[in-house]
Amino acid sequence: MVATRGYQLIQGAETTVNGIGIDSDTTQNDNLGGTVLWLQAELPSPPQA
Repeated sequence: MVATRGYQLIQGAETTVNGIGIDSDTTQNDNLGGTVLWLQAELPSPPQA
């Protein structure tokens, strides 16, 4: 619940650097000490010869 825990991801303003749009986001621990969990899909292993 956001009212208790607060926010872990803070979205910054979008800027442009050398013609590339940059969306600056930062993470922080929430008010109950919870940390950000990074999830990533696992890529399939290459076929074995």
